[in-house]
Amino acid sequence: MAQRPRFQIAGSINHVTFRSVDEAHFFRNDVERRLHLSLVGLVAVRYEWTILGWCQMTTHGHLLIRTPKPNLSAGMQMLTSRYVRQVNEMLGRQGALVAKRFFSVVIDSQLHLLETLRYLPLNAPRGGICDLPEAWQWSSYAATIGLATAPPYLAVDEVLELFGSDVATARRRYEQFVLDGLRL
Repeated sequence: MAQRPRFQIAGSINHVTFRSVDEAHFFRNDVERRLHLSLVGLVAVRYEWTILGWCQMTTHGHLLIRTPKPNLSAGMQMLTSRYVRQVNEMLGRQGALVAKRFFSVVIDSQLHLLETLRYLPLNAPRGGICDLPEAWQWSSYAATIGLATAPPYLAVDEVLELFGSDVATARRRYEQFVLDGLRL
């Protein structure tokens, strides 16, 4: 039986989660992580997405995406299929890597957006991978607070505008906002 089409809204911001089959490794190494991020950039350009954040864990990943057109499913299909095909080629294997189609939640308020921007970088510390979010290089957090170079598709300025008009002040406020989440 075919799945029902996903409800998509032009101009929406979506928190997207994708998972591996049977909690296996979706990302086995840095090469696969870099491949995925390069494909995120390619898909973002092709579908005119704005990427507000991401976090790659081991068995799953998160993207925070603004879609100016109702094309989230098309873009995720391109991203996932290219990633799986290339990983399978590198490993000399066939078969599924993704558990099922991606899960997405439409961000419905500024508070929801802010909490998602906090949730993404806290995945690694809450998962016991590191103590502080800036220590996990597979999140957009370090680039957003100015500790790493942001890829061209990451909308750092848009995120920081939520925390103030002065970039340095906004970075400090965002960093404090995220760190406050460690105590919650």
